[in-house]
Formats: sequence, structure tokens, C-alpha cells
Amino acid sequence: MKKSIEAILASLFVGTTLGLGAMTAAVRAESQVNSHLEIAQTLKNKGVETSEEKKREQQLAALLTPYAKITLEQAKQAALSEVNGEEIKEANIDVNKNRSLYYEVEMKTRIVYVDAGNGKILGVETIEQESIEANIQSSLKLPNSVNLVFGD
Repeated sequence: MKKSIEAILASLFVGTTLGLGAMTAAVRAESQVNSHLEIAQTLKNKGVETSEEKKREQQLAALLTPYAKITLEQAKQAALSEVNGEEIKEANIDVNKNRSLYYEVEMKTRIVYVDAGNGKILGVETIEQESIEANIQSSLKLPNSVNLVFGD
């Protein structure tokens, strides 16, 4: 009987040790994933895009540009006339969940949203704010026949 209790205790000890090892490996893997996510978020906050993000942005631009009634250059000019003294960091065509088509023109401290249908300024916000984009209503709506998948 004593031997079986010792055997049971030994197997529990080994099982617990192995279980702790597996848990440690899982915690270590989760920590690595979180670390990668933090690095990705830091890069995003600093304005660094991954090649995958750039690729998705280019694909979206190729899909949306034929529907726009003004060009990217016209949108940039409209943004520059709205916000004097800042240079453009990045500009691209975009669509929100309302299917409103617009250009997002990012400057050093502000983002200007330009209607892709008529070139009017839809809104201006600070880089930190970024809250009006989802509610923009442009004069140009993307047709329902264009299939979009939003990540949010």
C-alpha cells in the first residue's frame, strides 16, 4: 500500500511538473505574441506600416478609385487649402461603414477628410482625435454591388 501511495505521489509530482512546463511554455508563447502586438502597435502609432497593410491599402485604392469623381491630387489640394502651413504626410482614398467614399489626407498634426465626389472638406481632426471618420457622410456612396469587409 505504501508503495502505491508513493507511486501515485510520484506520478502526480511528475504530471504537475510537466503541466507546469506546458503552462510555462504557453505563458511564454502568449508573452511573445503580446510583445509582437505591442511592437506592431508602436510602429502603427509612429506611422510605420507593415508591407501587408500597404498591400491591403493599395488593393482598396485600386477598388475605390474608379468610383471617385475627383483625383487624389485634387483632394490633396483641397486639404492644403483648408490647413495652411502643414505638409502632407500621406493621402489615400477610403470608405467607411456608411459606404461614404472620401480621401483621408494626413498631415503632421491633423487629418483632413475630403469628399471624393465633390472635393468639399468633410471634416478636420487632430491626429490624436481620430473620431469623426466612421460618421462621415460624403456626397458619393459606394454601390452595394462592391463587396467590402471591415476589420472592426
